[in-house]
Amino acid sequence: MSNIILSSNENSALLQTLNQSESKVIPSIYSTKEVYAPSATSWYTITAKTGSVADGQSESWDLPKYGILQQIVFSYDKTVNFTADGAVSAAIPSGDFFNLVDRVEFLSSSRILCTLYSEDILSQLKDLSTDEYSTVSNFLGASASSAVGAGAKSLNFKGTIPLVFPFFQSKNTCPNLSFSEPCQLRVVYRNVSGINKVVAGTITNLTSVTTTKVMLRYKMYSEADNAQLLASNYDSEQLNMLTARNYRENPVSFTAGGAAVTDHKFTMELKNVDVAQNFYFLIRGPSGDGEGASQNALKKIKRVRLTASGQELCDLSEDQLLYMKVSESGWPVNSSYLASQMADPVSANNVAKIQTGLWTWDKDVWTNGWSMREMNNIVAEVYCDVDANKKYTCYCQELTSCILSQSANTGRNAISLSN
Repeated sequence: MSNIILSSNENSALLQTLNQSESKVIPSIYSTKEVYAPSATSWYTITAKTGSVADGQSESWDLPKYGILQQIVFSYDKTVNFTADGAVSAAIPSGDFFNLVDRVEFLSSSRILCTLYSEDILSQLKDLSTDEYSTVSNFLGASASSAVGAGAKSLNFKGTIPLVFPFFQSKNTCPNLSFSEPCQLRVVYRNVSGINKVVAGTITNLTSVTTTKVMLRYKMYSEADNAQLLASNYDSEQLNMLTARNYRENPVSFTAGGAAVTDHKFTMELKNVDVAQNFYFLIRGPSGDGEGASQNALKKIKRVRLTASGQELCDLSEDQLLYMKVSESGWPVNSSYLASQMADPVSANNVAKIQTGLWTWDKDVWTNGWSMREMNNIVAEVYCDVDANKKYTCYCQELTSCILSQSANTGRNAISLSN
């Protein structure tokens, strides 16, 4: 018995054209899926080898040469002690990590390969899907408030944040630490005692004790597979890998006078000359114990305008900025924390992203980049409303393409090309 659908298809010029195309495949023909070589997965927790947790100080960790490093997770346990005068109630604010940490650096034999400022990590949150952001958001809320009243007080907060350098975002570029020269992780601290007062009053004798640790995830192949890996990657003098790194433009600050300002314009001249994949703009307000519970929430950006060589590249309104993460389907991607179903303690969605290519689940795909070397006088204008008597700082964080080279003889790592 013939099928009426198949019979009708026989008389369709379009379907017959497609049927004769070289692109035609029959998906029911069995074939083995791509199979990754089996590997051992190991997790190690290490403590800092040098340094201390204090304002402007840093801690360093030596990264063991156990295999291919896939993940770094930073954890800290913070206790803040103070004396309260009167009916003071205080808390460690939302987004404490972005006050505590100034920047994170990945070093190869004491040379910095990649730097993530706290604002870069905030920008990364903008790129996450709902599922990816949900776990991180659990550690971005405020601590429970202390008891109201005068006397000695103590606040405690535990945070765990993944440190995702750009080369971790592709399975092909995770660093093979067993082959490369010794590598280190360094965390530089900004404000280790940051709290905010929920109820006004005077705080004295403010001290802080913070302990840290780092969890590392490695994978290791069998001897035969590892020999094949080394032979494929290092069959010539050096291995060149396309990856990315972060670049920070000089921030611009503004302090409003005695009255709030509507549509204040932050003007930034972008000095980077690399190939930029994405631009992230964010505006942070002041931090400090008198700034209230929302001190780390990002300000909503109402407009972003980019010009270069006297031409306008884009002029995007607040609503249009929500559609920047266009995907391969033609539709933009945004997480459900736009709505009320999911907490967004630091207002990460207020990061304004300008994306030169496409948002993809497969981070192995390079979709686009702009060479900024020959673009003269690149200027960004960022608009937002600011409150009276407050200092606001506008940041431009960029994700830029680069070639990471590794010597086949010594394992020496270096950024060899960025434009």
